[in-house]
Amino acid sequence: AGAPIARITYDRSTAETSATELASRRTLLEREQQQRKELGEQQVAQVKKRMKDLEGELAQADREIKLQESRVKSSREQAARFQQLAGEKFVSDLVARQKLDEVTDQEIKLQALKRTRSQVDRDLSAARMEEPSIQLRSRGQVDQVARQLSELQESLAGAEARRETVIKAPVSGTVT
Repeated sequence: AGAPIARITYDRSTAETSATELASRRTLLEREQQQRKELGEQQVAQVKKRMKDLEGELAQADREIKLQESRVKSSREQAARFQQLAGEKFVSDLVARQKLDEVTDQEIKLQALKRTRSQVDRDLSAARMEEPSIQLRSRGQVDQVARQLSELQESLAGAEARRETVIKAPVSGTVT
């Protein structure tokens, strides 16, 4: 191939407008990428805070269950004493039955606390499973915007290349 014999330059205003639009789009995509990254980080932080709160609730529920178990044990001991006293006719059968009812009430409260603890434990497990999902989804969104940025960069390079065309001579020599 020969030397360049002509350069054809295209309308600069159209090319510059196209390049400006592409650069503006790139800025928007970069901003969107940063926002998605920050949003993902915020969501992960919220899940971690929720997990910490749930762990605190779980510890509190364990303490309450322990106390309630102590109350149940104490109520049972009192009921047994009152049953014995009722058998010896020191107290009425009604009082002994009331003490048995108190045991039942304490056991109901204990079961309610255990159900609450079980629910908190399930919520904590769900939150632990949610964190990696959020991270993966966020990373996917950020990567998608990165791909769009890459495609845009290619378009920008193509727009620059189309501004000018060089015509080369088919063979070396002098043009007359």
